[in-house]
Amino acid sequence: MAARAETFRVLTAAELSRPFNAEEWPHVFAADVAYWRPANLSEALFNYWG
Repeated sequence: MAARAETFRVLTAAELSRPFNAEEWPHVFAADVAYWRPANLSEALFNYWG
C-alpha cells in the first residue's frame, strides 16, 4: 500500500485576519475558544498550536 502524502496550504494574511468562526474549525476545542476568546483566525490557530 502506498503512503499517502499530506498536503498543507498556507493561509493568506487576509484569511488569518478574518473573524474566527468555530463552525469552520471544529477541531479547535470549545473550551479553548471560550477561554482565549480569539478575535480572528490567527489568534485561534496560535492558541490551538501553542
